[in-house]
Amino acid sequence: MSDPILRPPATAAELTAYYDLRWRFLRQPWDQPRGSERDELDDDSRQTFVAHLAAWHDDGRILGVGRLHFNSDTEAQIRYMAVEEDARGRGIGRALVERLEELAVEQGAERVMLNARSEAIGFYERLGYKVVAKGVAMFEDSPTGPVEHARMEKPLSS
Repeated sequence: MSDPILRPPATAAELTAYYDLRWRFLRQPWDQPRGSERDELDDDSRQTFVAHLAAWHDDGRILGVGRLHFNSDTEAQIRYMAVEEDARGRGIGRALVERLEELAVEQGAERVMLNARSEAIGFYERLGYKVVAKGVAMFEDSPTGPVEHARMEKPLSS
C-alpha cells in the first residue's frame, strides 16, 4: 500500500464516509446511536479552530480519521481517532496524530491532550503522550457498561 493521503473530507460523500468510520469504531460497539459520533464543534460556525483530518487510500477509500480542536489558547485536543481494521499497523494512526499535532503547533498550541481507551494507551505513549489521569468514563448508559479512558497529554514545541 502506498502512503495514505492526509487531508480533510472534501465532498459530501467523503464527509459521510468520515462520520461513518467514526460511528462504526467509536460508537456502534457500545450501542450508541448514529449522531453520537458528532458533537457541537463539528459544525461550529464560531471562530473556534476545528480541523477534520482523514487518511485516504489512493483509490479514494477512507482509512482513518481524527479531529483537532482547541480547549484554550494553548491547549489543543485530539478526538475521534479511528483507523479501519484492515489498515491498522501501517502507520496511519501515527501519521494522523503527527499531522494533527503540526496543525496544533501552527495555531499556537503549547500542549495537546486526548482521552484514550485503555487498549490505545500504548499507542499514544509511543508517540510521546503521558497518562495524567485515569478513570475518565464514557457511555455510562451503554448496555455493555461504561468505557474507561485515560487522559493523556503531550507538550508541543514550535
